[in-house]
Amino acid sequence: MIIRHLLFTALLLSTALATAQPPRDGKGPRDGHGPRDRERHQPVIERWLHHLESKDPAEHRRLTALREENPAAFRSEIRRQLAEVRENAPRHREGRAGPPDLSRERQAVRDARTDAERARALATLREALAQHIDMRLAQREQRIRSIREELERLETRHRADQARRDTWIEETLERLLEE
Repeated sequence: MIIRHLLFTALLLSTALATAQPPRDGKGPRDGHGPRDRERHQPVIERWLHHLESKDPAEHRRLTALREENPAAFRSEIRRQLAEVRENAPRHREGRAGPPDLSRERQAVRDARTDAERARALATLREALAQHIDMRLAQREQRIRSIREELERLETRHRADQARRDTWIEETLERLLEE
């Protein structure tokens, strides 16, 4: 009986220790400035630098040098850039991504000085948007096809299971009685 109480106490103590969290006094790793926070953000920073390496090598070199020379300025610059990316990211409505970033095309329409320039810029914008919508429609058609194929497989399997229902019951019954 005493052993049971000791085991129960040990189990409660280990559970309490395993689920305990540090106090929120501003000095722990969960206050937004601790090592865990930095570890959590590190992959985001590395992905951003990898993205820049292929898209904007000059900016990648600048940030890499800044990281070595002045880590605080590097963190500040990364924070600024990532905030800007989040701000300009397509908005999600009802779980769907918004249209692609068409800021250059929209700006070209705004900057057009003549009617001909505006017509060309509008045509470019319309074409870019049409490509995006065509891609979304093609993706949906592909999803519909794969759902139909899966439905056909399930229906075929269901019909086969219905056809061999009695055999299935007998085989399962025999296995249960053998155990």
